[in-house]
Amino acid sequence: MYKILPTIACQILPLLMFAQGKNDYVWVMGYGGNDQVNHFGGTQIDFSSGSAKASFFPLPYHFGFDVPCSISDEEGRLQFYSNGCQVFNADNEMLENGDGLSPNELNECDEPPYGFDGYQNMLILPRPGHSGRYVYIHHTIDRSYTLGSILYSEIDMNANNGKGKVIEKNKTLRDFVALEGAMTSVRHGNGRDWWIVIPQEYYNIYNIYLLTPDTLMGPFAQNWENHIAASPYKTGWNVVFSPDGRKFARVTLTWEEKSRYNRIFLYDFDRCSGTLCNPKVIKLVDPDAYASWATFSPNSRFLYVQIAQNKLYQYDLQAPDIDASAQLIGEYDGFKDPKGFSGAFHAMALAPDNKIYMCTTSGTYFLHTIHSPDELGLACDFQQHDLEIPTVKGDVMPNYPNYRLYDVLGSLCDTLGIDSPYPSVSDTASKPRVRLTPNPASLMVNVFLEGPPTSGRIRVFGMLGQLVFEQDISGAINTTCFSVENWASGTYVVAVEQPGLDRWTGKLVVVRIR
Repeated sequence: MYKILPTIACQILPLLMFAQGKNDYVWVMGYGGNDQVNHFGGTQIDFSSGSAKASFFPLPYHFGFDVPCSISDEEGRLQFYSNGCQVFNADNEMLENGDGLSPNELNECDEPPYGFDGYQNMLILPRPGHSGRYVYIHHTIDRSYTLGSILYSEIDMNANNGKGKVIEKNKTLRDFVALEGAMTSVRHGNGRDWWIVIPQEYYNIYNIYLLTPDTLMGPFAQNWENHIAASPYKTGWNVVFSPDGRKFARVTLTWEEKSRYNRIFLYDFDRCSGTLCNPKVIKLVDPDAYASWATFSPNSRFLYVQIAQNKLYQYDLQAPDIDASAQLIGEYDGFKDPKGFSGAFHAMALAPDNKIYMCTTSGTYFLHTIHSPDELGLACDFQQHDLEIPTVKGDVMPNYPNYRLYDVLGSLCDTLGIDSPYPSVSDTASKPRVRLTPNPASLMVNVFLEGPPTSGRIRVFGMLGQLVFEQDISGAINTTCFSVENWASGTYVVAVEQPGLDRWTGKLVVVRIR
């Protein structure tokens, strides 16, 4: 029986230290082997230098559909990776108790372990409050390919002198489920815990879990079947949160007789309560689309959607009509690698260098790149077969949440003292210096930006994390203002974002003068 979503009470704890949020700094992908001449083996893409650096390493097994699942520590050092069958550390050594994962009827893990096929069906999260421990969510499939179980295991990388150990294995999160092949996560508004969202296959029912220092709770089900978000029989493709954690998108494929079409179900998400709301349905421009994929820009304004494996569109989520905002960014240019495999479009992922990388439908050793995804239209600079990597890979990209998203500053659940550092990719950028005057204010607020004028954006949030105001910053001046004359008395959070600088946040108090 489904549980009713509770209000999560947060204890007030001192902040001893916060993570650097570099758990996605090393991507692992590829097919098993050590044949570098024919581009077989493993690829690591390391973002610790601020850009993508790809290198070869011998991979002991395949990743199935190449569902790459790996995790780095808070400093960006690779800890372990898995294909759903076995777990290996950064030295390619199997962890103690690291085999026998995901028992199933299809023998997916027989020697050599090929791994599980699927889309976004694995996820690794740091266990809150336990440095070096990770919760790995994976799944099984029965022989009919229609049912399975969602499982989780826990890995302690402090064990065996840093070699690691699987300390819990194949614990049931949810049993006898339709093939739920997509999952994603976002940090709780307290800056510590994790919400996990797994849509129910074929329906608009969302099963939500909460990972805390002590337990994994759920599912808390949200049913949208009788709402605007409902549509005919559908299967999930991919799910993704916006980097700011305020939007959740699900790409679905619907079959009706001989036709098929993709839609995107877009929701607002409350990181304090873990609830979805305000559903919108984006109807993709291609009526016979297939194998679509979506991801957000770093600033959370744009949604990039790959349609029918040959077109890439950009949607502006700030536009009055999101459907009408679609811009064609690129069309597949027919590229094939030297072995004749297609470079057609498929899955995408936002990387720590604030670029979006897209893999191909076949086992090529090239990735497409959106170099400036925060820019409108063709200025986003989409380049096909742009990044060559050492080995071939499959058609799915790594499934990572935004590890650099922390508390909802000033919200009711922001009680742990875990303030977001909002680090830049290279960790060398400085924080903008901002002054708000007057503060408290009752009529107008002046925002002074110290330093050379530069463009950017001001956003103001209420105590529940809701956006109440936003305004672009002109690149020609370093002073701007806005009115609070009609705002309710209370405390608000002002966020200033400027390219090349860390995000600045501060509190603004609004008082009503009687």
